[in-house]
Parts: sequence; C-alpha cells; structure tokens
Amino acid sequence: MAAAVIRPVTIADAPAIADIYSYYIRHTTATFDTAEIAPPAMQEKIVAAVTDYPYLVLEENGELIGYSCVSAWKPRAAFLRSGEVSIYLHQEHTGKGHGRRLLGALLDRAPDYGLHSLISGIALPNPGSEALHLSLGFTHTGLMREMGFKFDRYIDIAYYQYIVPD
Repeated sequence: MAAAVIRPVTIADAPAIADIYSYYIRHTTATFDTAEIAPPAMQEKIVAAVTDYPYLVLEENGELIGYSCVSAWKPRAAFLRSGEVSIYLHQEHTGKGHGRRLLGALLDRAPDYGLHSLISGIALPNPGSEALHLSLGFTHTGLMREMGFKFDRYIDIAYYQYIVPD
C-alpha cells in the first residue's frame, strides 16, 4: 500500500473535491451549503483561492481522499492576514489520522501566505472535528447558537482559533 501524499491542489482535482464536498452537503451539517457544487464551479473556487491562500489535497494510492484550504475570513483590508480553515475527507477515510496530517500541513504553510490568525467554524455536534482542531493547537473561542438551519433543525457553531507562530 502506497503512503498518503499531501500536495498543492490543481484544477484537475475539482471533480474529486466536488464529489467529497457533495457528500457533506447531502448528508451532514458540516457545511451549510444545501445545493451541490458542480466541478466547474469548484474549479472557479480553486482558482480564486490558490493565489492568496494555501489549498492542499491528500492522495492515497492515486485517489484524492481529502482536501483542506484557507479562504478569506472577511473581505475588509484589516482581515487580510486572517483566514477561515476548511477540511473535508472522503467519508470512507475518516478516523485514520488523515485529517491531522492534512490540516497540520495546511497550518505549516500558513506563514508562507502571510497569515497570522486562522478560524474554524464547526457545526455541532462534531466531537471528532473539535478534537482534531484542539490537538493541532486551536483554542475554543466561542459558540454561536442556532446560526444555521439545515435538515429541519437549528445548528450551533463552535469557533476555534489558531494563531500562526512567527
């Protein structure tokens, strides 16, 4: 069995990323998107992100099984050194340490992009994602009650912050 490889995203990864993300749209509250994103739209998101933010994928045996990226936290100039972290793994590849490797690699690249503060919003309940973020040095900074509405229920969001070391 080949080792998992973490590498920068390419446009060719858009169909696999859209497939992974679509699972979470259809079946979970990990994202508040409710309509699936087609590969061409995912390509546009990748192109918009890669210049300013790190965006990595995880491959195992030649198959893309996860991705992690940073996007703009807020559009104002004062927030240019801040970003929002996302991480999604193919549903058959969770709980195997891949998330820790992938998110850790993303955090390692944050200084290269001039990032100082990263935030992650986690829809609750999601103890696995909360534990992952805490294990990598994020701190719990807040709870927003009933911020999302999906699958006929309101969903709380826990916020976690990571200060990028100098």
